[in-house]
Order: sequence, then structure tokens, then C-alpha cells
Amino acid sequence: MQLNIQAQNLNISEQLKEEFNQRVTAIFERTQQKIRKVSVIFSDVNGPKGGEDKQCRVQLVLFGLPTVNVVAKQANLHKALARALSVAKRTLRRRYNKLRKVEHVSVRQLSHGELSLILDQSGVSYV
Repeated sequence: MQLNIQAQNLNISEQLKEEFNQRVTAIFERTQQKIRKVSVIFSDVNGPKGGEDKQCRVQLVLFGLPTVNVVAKQANLHKALARALSVAKRTLRRRYNKLRKVEHVSVRQLSHGELSLILDQSGVSYV
């Protein structure tokens, strides 16, 4: 899993980047073999005006599935990252659960015609 952390319109220290790096790595530790690349981009939406204007954009480029994009706005960078990672992790889990459900359709649930059609389309030979 490749990890990239960037900041736009913000100054983030190397120490803070390293802390965020460790946090992202810990969150996706169990699923890192399914993730090709993680991009985290921080930005200050309103500039020096204040308010809930820290934005964290997380992009997960997956192997064999569409990319997951999440944006979270909060009052500070830590909260924005926590919220974005939480949503991204939940989305990743849902996508792989849906994929698993599709792959594990019981043969008993299919009619003979449906089974024949699936086998013909997959190119699997059967007797």
C-alpha cells in the first residue's frame, strides 16, 4: 500500500505528517493488501476566517474495485482525518462484503437454466 499525504493552503510539520501516516497505516493495516494507494489531502477551505473549515480528502485506489473518495470538514485536522478515515473504512468494508455476497451465491439457489447460463458465460466446462 502506497501512502501519500499532502497539504494545500496549509503548513503541516513533518512530525504531524508522520503522526497522520501512522494513523492511516494503523486504520488500514488488515486491509492493506486490497489497497493499491491511499492519498490524503488536507486543505483550509475558508483560509484565515476560522470555523469548520479544515478539509480532509481521502482517496483509496483499490485492486479490482472502483476508487473510494471521501471528504470530511471539521474544526481541526485531527477530527477531519478521523472522520474521513472512518467513512472510508466503512465504505471499503461494504464494497468487499457486497463482492463476497455476489461470489458466494449458493448453487442450490439457482435454477438449472441459470446455472447453465452462468457456466456458459464464464467459459467453465461442465458435464
